[in-house]
Amino acid sequence: MAATKRSVDQITLEEITQDKHGGDLAFVETDTSLEDASKLLEEKNVLSVPVWDRVKATYVGIFDTLELVKFAAGQFFETNAMYRDTFQSQTSASVNFASSTVLDVLLKSKRCSDVTILPPKTTLVEAMKALSRGYNHHRILVHDPRTKDYKLISQMDIVKFIHKNKDQLDIGEVVGRKIEEVSSLNPLGSVISIPIDAKAIEGFYKMVEFNISAVAVVDGSNKLVANLSASDLRGLSYLKLNCVHEQVVNFFQTHNGKPPKDPITCEPSATFGQIMETVLNAHIHRVWIVDHHKKPVGLISLTDLISAFLHDSIY
Repeated sequence: MAATKRSVDQITLEEITQDKHGGDLAFVETDTSLEDASKLLEEKNVLSVPVWDRVKATYVGIFDTLELVKFAAGQFFETNAMYRDTFQSQTSASVNFASSTVLDVLLKSKRCSDVTILPPKTTLVEAMKALSRGYNHHRILVHDPRTKDYKLISQMDIVKFIHKNKDQLDIGEVVGRKIEEVSSLNPLGSVISIPIDAKAIEGFYKMVEFNISAVAVVDGSNKLVANLSASDLRGLSYLKLNCVHEQVVNFFQTHNGKPPKDPITCEPSATFGQIMETVLNAHIHRVWIVDHHKKPVGLISLTDLISAFLHDSIY
């Protein structure tokens, strides 16, 4: 007799966070400089950290690499003036970066100041709803008023939990479903890309313009050759700020000290189960969908994975 599978509305965040320790949570404060916040993301190898307000004695936002993208794009781009490579404009941007704080970002960014804090008894299905709302919501905080602990739950944490317990969870048939069969997600469509000889800042500007966290880098035949994402700005300092003006391949070499990695791809016939295995094994946040010519035709993100599992769990 087959064991009864558990519904996602029977699992709470308390179970998912049992291996996390509140004292291990990395965070910044409202008066932390952008440079120090960027260094912390690099040191901890994370994409985001919560923002603590000492006066309010609570977390008031989430600072992440997307905000570094916004800063870089905002400093170097103006309406109808795509490239401003003068010494004066570059120097001004560096000074602003060195003197700006996380609070400056919070005051300007609704998405950064929009933090979701949930109690430990929140169900997995409610957490999945919160984490599948797209661009603004990749992480949530779990607060236990008894212990006063805060724990950060990311989209990756949810995908890891589902994968680890997929045989015990009632998540429908989504694991075996092909990407091209899921019309509700519509992952196959226009891909935002930049040519390989473009400047890195052009890619970061497109991330801001289209509210996305990555762009495809393509060669002259429109074949996918690299992935430029918000996470590539981790560790950005005012001394390195000008490297975003370099061609994208040179940017990787200057900022990260190595050429870009080969992008992780799949074909439209891949299943959600295969995509889940890929993102976990490679520890990445997106997989590019390519045709048989290696041209990008779509993208599957952690948001898409969670949305697919949520849809099958509810319906």
